[in-house]
Amino acid sequence: MRLQLPAPAAPPARPAARRFAALVTAALALAAAPSVAAGQDYLLARSVSLSAGAARFRLAGRGTTGFAALRADAELTPWLAGEFGIAGFRPNETLGQLTYLVPEAQLQLQVRAGAMTPFVGGGAGWLIGVGPTREGRSLLAGSAAAGVRVNLEDPRFGLRADVRVLGLGRGGEERVTAVTAGAALRF
Repeated sequence: MRLQLPAPAAPPARPAARRFAALVTAALALAAAPSVAAGQDYLLARSVSLSAGAARFRLAGRGTTGFAALRADAELTPWLAGEFGIAGFRPNETLGQLTYLVPEAQLQLQVRAGAMTPFVGGGAGWLIGVGPTREGRSLLAGSAAAGVRVNLEDPRFGLRADVRVLGLGRGGEERVTAVTAGAALRF
């Protein structure tokens, strides 16, 4: 007679992991769901924008500096947009004068409200230090944004404004908060 032992049980999932898995599953199910027939005439917008503003930074020093961004966004559905961009700023830090470039990508939830489209989003990017003292100044950046896109009467042009927070490194102790406004070319 052969004795068979039961297989060891898998450790139970943590509640936060289960909530995250449920949220991802729900988001994927909503994204894969077919649109209702009434919304099939909706034209998905795309645009390229140039924005400028100010950024408060807490890096190897603290302060406020100018901030510029070139971004491209495309609606994936009427309520979801993808955005790629690159931003740049030049803070005065204790490490010396560095220029930082921040390429990033985001997914943004949005709601069309007439000519205005408010959005919130999140994503990731990379903070890249450019300059003679740039060693060790390239960091992974998590980003969150909230803003609005405004369509003008001429459908080729628009405006945008947003607030964006970049949390840098593992603990997010270093941070950049930028407020920008700019013009967009729609196509």
